[in-house]
Amino acid sequence: QINDAFSVAKELHTNPREVAQKIVDKLDDRFVNVNIAGPGFINFYMKKVVVVGSLNIDLTVYTEQFPAAGETVVGRRFVPGMGGKGCNQATAAHRAGAKTCMVARMGTDSMAEIVRKHFTGEGMSMEHISVSETSATGIAVIEVEDAGQNRIIIVKGCNTDVNQQITDLEN
Repeated sequence: QINDAFSVAKELHTNPREVAQKIVDKLDDRFVNVNIAGPGFINFYMKKVVVVGSLNIDLTVYTEQFPAAGETVVGRRFVPGMGGKGCNQATAAHRAGAKTCMVARMGTDSMAEIVRKHFTGEGMSMEHISVSETSATGIAVIEVEDAGQNRIIIVKGCNTDVNQQITDLEN
């Protein structure tokens, strides 16, 4: 892994830009564009990233403090949004410029519309996101209190069916 051509150049007592260029010259076609930014820092833009992972709808509630067992407290704000480790990675890769393919599953429920809006809004393909007729889209209920602590409950839903999606792709 190449993080900082400047440090390498310093050790070799040479120009960091020259070291960065030598590294770039040795790269194979896994990288479309390589940009030498600043004195010896290299940015890589990969051709394609495939993410096999989870899609969840985050249902986040903000409150002053968590309720005790059996207690009800009033929340200040509710924010639904896109989540899931896989979706977060695919979105980050896409925003960084990689052609991204997400392999996942979603349900036919109302949460699926949030998934569609996210992918459409980001300009990401949903070609390999299949729809489960029997399981709901995964969700995460996230409680966040003013002190910054959080508690999360995940209902995996059709995320557990991703193995079937991979089998379908192989055939």
